[in-house]
Amino acid sequence: MVLTVSHDAAACAGATDIAPPATNAATTVTAVTQLIFRTPNSPHAQESTNVRANRRSAPRTDPHRSLTFQVVTYFAGLRNIPAKRKHTLAEYRPWQLHVGWGLMLVSWLGMLGASVVGMITSPKTSGTDVFWVTFWGLAVSALLVRGWWGGPSAWTYLKLLAQVLGVLTLVGLVAITAVELPYAHLEVSLLIYYVPGLLGGLALLTAGLLLNTRHVRLWYAGT
Repeated sequence: MVLTVSHDAAACAGATDIAPPATNAATTVTAVTQLIFRTPNSPHAQESTNVRANRRSAPRTDPHRSLTFQVVTYFAGLRNIPAKRKHTLAEYRPWQLHVGWGLMLVSWLGMLGASVVGMITSPKTSGTDVFWVTFWGLAVSALLVRGWWGGPSAWTYLKLLAQVLGVLTLVGLVAITAVELPYAHLEVSLLIYYVPGLLGGLALLTAGLLLNTRHVRLWYAGT
């Protein structure tokens, strides 16, 4: 799946304040780059910490507490991101951490490979498609490596994302089976998507649960 932003489609839908595609691309690249490469002592990281602290202590009537912020911070894990600390390659890491990030990486490489194959075989592939597949391939891979290394933000967000995507994938497959199987419409061609989807959903759910175990939480907290 190639993630792109279509200016024409948004304009046809009635949107009036849509930034040009180049602006959207630049904003996305900048935001992901800052998430990957920001350091504990950088002004951006310190500013984010101060903003989170101010929002936690602000009253619920504060206009800055947007609906999006309230929905996201509904999950307790997203409100308690551990402090950043220095890590080394040789330091101890729990086995659950290695297995969890490994499963997530395998799942991501599978999805990325499917996108590349679809891009190669499609006659409508454009330069924009190639750019976004390359960008997200490098960006998500970097986030996975950063999470394994010890990045608390990458760990906090990606473990929750893995659990949500894993559950949604498995529920979707169960729904497809419940609809198609009683009527004998489960064709062989569907198995091409069913089996990898089942394995990917299980891998993501398992990875998210492993990265949320007690030993992993203590390691990221530095205790």
